[in-house]
Amino acid sequence: MATIKDVARKAGVSVCTASRVLSNKGYLKEATKEKVLEAVKELGYVQNRTATELKTGVSDTIAILLPDIENPFYSHFANVIEKYAYAKGYLLFICSTAYDLEKEEKFLRSMSARNIRGVIAVPLTADISNYRKYLGNVPLVIFNRDIPDNEALCYKVDIKHVAFEVTSHLIDIGRRNIGCIFQSFEIGNFKKRYEGARESILKANIEFREENMIFDAGGPDTESKLRKLFSRKDRPDAIFASNDMLAFMVYKVLNELGLSIPSDVAVASIDDTLMADQIYPTLTSYSFPIEEIARLIIDGFAYKQHEYTNKILKGQLEKRMSTAVDHKQKV
Repeated sequence: MATIKDVARKAGVSVCTASRVLSNKGYLKEATKEKVLEAVKELGYVQNRTATELKTGVSDTIAILLPDIENPFYSHFANVIEKYAYAKGYLLFICSTAYDLEKEEKFLRSMSARNIRGVIAVPLTADISNYRKYLGNVPLVIFNRDIPDNEALCYKVDIKHVAFEVTSHLIDIGRRNIGCIFQSFEIGNFKKRYEGARESILKANIEFREENMIFDAGGPDTESKLRKLFSRKDRPDAIFASNDMLAFMVYKVLNELGLSIPSDVAVASIDDTLMADQIYPTLTSYSFPIEEIARLIIDGFAYKQHEYTNKILKGQLEKRMSTAVDHKQKV
């Protein structure tokens, strides 16, 4: 079995340099990295991760806590994170909390007993006291939550402004009877999405109709609520869905009722999951800068550059068929 000394000899570098390449520590020339990695490949060298952890006290594992891995937005986020993590020599440990605070705490408790290099999290609430309680000084990066600047590094978009922008787009294409659908305000940042949508409607001097709002969506009664909404004579002519999963439910119900998108009801959403560009009609949705965020997070772990602050990034609204002004096709 090949050893680190064999790799160093094959690559023509010192054992220290070979070790630094494999542990991704410090600055090294790309040519040096390539020689070492090629030697690893040729020799079939497998690093003894247990020995490395015992020596350094830190593993090469990064944990990521997501609220719902079945949501295509979060599965895509995890996939992109894994891509950048693997390129830096890290392994990814994925935990799905299923919107369960008790389960979230259990995962955190488990991580406190592991030599985790860092944690990436989409907490269920803005209160991350449990994260600090169990993780201590383990580097922590929060994604898309509103937390105080001094508690962790957080990459996010201004979600209230995003909701304002998406709803304003529906108004810009001539819709005046706007409906909205949200998940529970107790989780995530759905209240901010509600505030942004409401502000957009009121700023346009359009009546904000509470009867057009669906709250606590996502459960088994969501489709019946949507059927009731769209069966009214004064049904909305546009829907702001606070995420793509809810937008797809809107599509399903409109299809069942024989209503067309966007002729009868225009639909716009947030998340821009992979399905948004594949469903028919294609869905207008706000796209997060996932690639940029993933790169910044993993580079931060690699170069230990995690300051405690909120970093607001910008995505863009992908305008597609579901809000096209002259589109007449059925769902």
